[in-house]
Amino acid sequence: MNFKQGIFFVFFLVATQPLSSQDLGKLFKIAEETFYEEEFEDALEILEVIIENDPDPIEDVFYKAEICSLLTDYPSKPLEGFLKYEEKFSKKDKFYNYWKGRILLRKYKMVEADEAFKEFLKTKAFLSKEIKSEVKTWRNWLSETKEALDNPFAYEIHQLEDRINT
Repeated sequence: MNFKQGIFFVFFLVATQPLSSQDLGKLFKIAEETFYEEEFEDALEILEVIIENDPDPIEDVFYKAEICSLLTDYPSKPLEGFLKYEEKFSKKDKFYNYWKGRILLRKYKMVEADEAFKEFLKTKAFLSKEIKSEVKTWRNWLSETKEALDNPFAYEIHQLEDRINT
């Protein structure tokens, strides 16, 4: 089921009838697919529907909703909501430190983000070449940014020509 079909399915279910546990299970699968496609705003909407309609949602729903909210338009949202899942999900989810690194990176906590990415790369579980490459690129960027911030006088700023500035 593609994303647009999934969203239509979600809104059809919500609009037409109370959601059964089977429907909520289907919604969670759609939310997970959307989440792993990094469509965090859309995944968050689906997860919120699950939270509103399930009397006792599984903890994974709250965990993924927290990640989505921190990786979308909530940069000022406190990190504590995510960190409360560390004890359980750092063991359960091999991508916990990946998500932690991305969230910390978004919050400009560069040293902590780099540490989380380092921990992620130590994961013994299978990591694809693409994800390893992505994390290494972010770590290189963090290193270069830290160096630039630590040595601001090593760089010169030059004003561009008048025509370019207009």
